[in-house]
Amino acid sequence: MLGMPESTFRRHLHKAKAIMEEGASVRIREWLFVQEVLPALLNPTGARAKEDVVTRARRMLLEEVVTQVSGNDKLGAALMGITLPTYRNRKAELKSDQGLMLYPGDNCGCSESGRDQPQGAPRREWP
Repeated sequence: MLGMPESTFRRHLHKAKAIMEEGASVRIREWLFVQEVLPALLNPTGARAKEDVVTRARRMLLEEVVTQVSGNDKLGAALMGITLPTYRNRKAELKSDQGLMLYPGDNCGCSESGRDQPQGAPRREWP
């Protein structure tokens, strides 16, 4: 699955755990956010439990990108590596699945400029 023999993976995993237990593992503070997200990705609950892990990861990434770019659809599409129309379609699907507005004043991000972020739009900041 990871492109390496299971025994090699096990050896690397044990080495990484030992380094972490010694306190020698240095992580940037943004890594704490990643550690919080991994359980939701790998052990989903509710409606997400029915999705495969790739679909779930793509959805979680889209949720984070939409939150971080706050209405800049061009940037969001670039970060996702997809075209602007595809980004807008996925954003609209996400919004309809969640049944809520992504941020106040959001009109599905369908402006031409992609720069119509409303003043005071809430943003989730990285730790």
